[in-house]
Amino acid sequence: MEVNAYTAAELICRKILMHVAADKGADEGKSFAAYLT
Repeated sequence: MEVNAYTAAELICRKILMHVAADKGADEGKSFAAYLT
């Protein structure tokens, strides 16, 4: 089964990374790039 939902998959992965970062003590409400640094 193929969906070609690359944008949706990318957004979900970004959201997961932001939640993990916030769980580890990062401030909430920042941009995605801020969570990577």
